[in-house]
Order: sequence, then C-alpha cells, then structure tokens
Amino acid sequence: MNHVRNSRRNVIRQTSALHEQLEDLDDYLDLLEARARNKGKRTYRMGEVRKELELA
Repeated sequence: MNHVRNSRRNVIRQTSALHEQLEDLDDYLDLLEARARNKGKRTYRMGEVRKELELA
C-alpha cells in the first residue's frame, strides 16, 4: 500500500512539473507571436517607456 501511495505522489509531482513547463512554453509562444506581429516596428528601451509614463 505504501508503494502505491509513493507512486501516486510521484505522478502528482511529475504532473505538476509538466503543467508548469507547459505554462512556461505557452508564455514563450505568446512572446514569439508578439515579436512576429511587431517585426519591423519601432522598439522602445525601458528607460524611454518609464520617461514617457513619468515613472522615472
């Protein structure tokens, strides 16, 4: 019975890790899609954005 409990915990741990990896990959895909949409458009440095928004 203890073996089953340990196996179940391992499966839950692995599933959780895979879920986190999937979320990271989904975020990375969003980033790549945004870069593709904005290809050729002007980019801004963080300092420029802060100055424009009066955050600096």
